[in-house]
Amino acid sequence: MRTIYKLYVLIVLVICTFVPASVSAADNGLAGSMFTDPSYVFRFETNDHGNVVENYTLQFTKQEGDRLVFTYRNLKTGVDGEAVFTRNLDLCVLGSMQYKPCASYLVYPMVVGAKIGGNFTSTIAELERDGKVVGQEAIELPAPIGKVPAWRIEAYLYNKTSTAPGSSSPGIRLSEVIHYCAPPIGVVCSVVLRSMFRGNTVVAHRQLVEITRVTRPQASIGASPQGN
Repeated sequence: MRTIYKLYVLIVLVICTFVPASVSAADNGLAGSMFTDPSYVFRFETNDHGNVVENYTLQFTKQEGDRLVFTYRNLKTGVDGEAVFTRNLDLCVLGSMQYKPCASYLVYPMVVGAKIGGNFTSTIAELERDGKVVGQEAIELPAPIGKVPAWRIEAYLYNKTSTAPGSSSPGIRLSEVIHYCAPPIGVVCSVVLRSMFRGNTVVAHRQLVEITRVTRPQASIGASPQGN
């Protein structure tokens, strides 16, 4: 049961990590985001009670039709794969995890009070999110990134198929505090998950820990994407 719960938490964190920061991709243009610039490698870590349980990088490589393809590298296992997003950065694939339909959970444009919600299915769970944008604030990330402006979203996540520890029926419920870094970074920089079944204690924290500039040929992502 604890293994299932941990898998659920990691799935939720993954889905929360890759979306535009302040306006829609259609309004902002993906070409203006560091996240869709192949010159940059983004590294993320997930901390669970002081232990680093995830450590991976993403680097944009190409566009195929309406899909954006990234190289995914798991630094803990040494396994490489792909991450795939729509042109509005809905998440479709991350390594071995698949999302059908592609996980979309933002409202465009990002404004205070805007409602966020929706249903999506991962490889192992059916999920539902209900939340809203609550404001803008600065968030401190590990050096050398430092303090950056971000949008704050507060939400609840419901697992409609897995059973919570101590419960006889499906319905694992987590509260989320999600920070979306403003451009030019253009990606989620922090996600804190708290368990509603464990006294609202923090069960996991994923954050952007490093952005590395590399030398490689530039890839084009084409014309500005269409909005939702």
